[in-house]
Amino acid sequence: MCIELDYTPFRKDGLKGFPVTIRSSIIHPAEPKGTELIIPICCEDQQVVPKKSYYGGHEGDGVYNWYRANKKMEMADMITTFLSEGALAVGNDIIYTPTLEDVGAYLVLCWLPTRNDGKPGEPVIAISNPVLAALPVVSNVCIKKLSSTAYVGEGKYYGGHEGPNIYSWYRETAEGTTSIINGANSTIYEVTDFDYNFQLIFGYMPVRSDSIVGELKLSEPTKTIFPELPQIELLSFLGKEVEGEILRAIETISKVMYKYEKGEKLGPIEEVTIEVNEEHVGVGIEALSQRRAEVTDMGPVPGSVDKTRMTLTCPSRGLVTLHDQKGKDHTSMSIAEWLKS
Repeated sequence: MCIELDYTPFRKDGLKGFPVTIRSSIIHPAEPKGTELIIPICCEDQQVVPKKSYYGGHEGDGVYNWYRANKKMEMADMITTFLSEGALAVGNDIIYTPTLEDVGAYLVLCWLPTRNDGKPGEPVIAISNPVLAALPVVSNVCIKKLSSTAYVGEGKYYGGHEGPNIYSWYRETAEGTTSIINGANSTIYEVTDFDYNFQLIFGYMPVRSDSIVGELKLSEPTKTIFPELPQIELLSFLGKEVEGEILRAIETISKVMYKYEKGEKLGPIEEVTIEVNEEHVGVGIEALSQRRAEVTDMGPVPGSVDKTRMTLTCPSRGLVTLHDQKGKDHTSMSIAEWLKS
């Protein structure tokens, strides 16, 4: 493309002269150059569109590379660090969406302005302020049953790095009246006698690592909690199993007791009798004592040379977690159920 100029001279008294036309040679575009590059406020999971200005012919497809920096850097340091071949980019489009890994860090954008004929200009670099975390929220809050007397509350956290979340448990009547359970502030809850004929609700209040608190979300209520059905621990015959002899049936029902501390009723204590190999007695006592089980009686099993009979009292609702050979959690049950098994 060229420029044509037509010039017609006029004298002061208005007399018109002969027009003259001049035409330039082909106009060449200027060297491609980025005159402005600004990164706006960046927030987790929100698209970032930089503000830029181009000069030098018609703009073509420029090259964009986003980098993550742990500290604010001077221009000379950014050129040395991010224009080298070994720099690892986190994005290569004009638009970038920060992730959780970017929260608290700085985003650096390197733009190589390019003319539509493919000629590149000098790179332009800009750095953002620290990436802001999203507000803490929680979704999919629910309750899962671990055993007949234990529940666990769960939820999916979102919004920056997770901090010390606040958990709560509630009792709900059939009429829908709820009341908070004092002292229940962990994800696992063990049922007490006060929960019978109520439903349980789990509350999850998300807290970000910088102590910003999100909105409390409640789970759906569980089914109504009822006392466990009575179970026979052992049923056996006493007597000779011979025609004409008398057989008696003997049942053994777990002996359940309660402890009181400062007038407050604690969880139920169950008496359990087990038989173990003699070489395992020491290890068994040590492991059970760590789970608040107490040995009340111990002695040899009649008619056996390597078996020991132990009578213990243990929390009916204390939990143990069994692991598979790879160390992963397999299942959870009460200490009493585990001993009986």
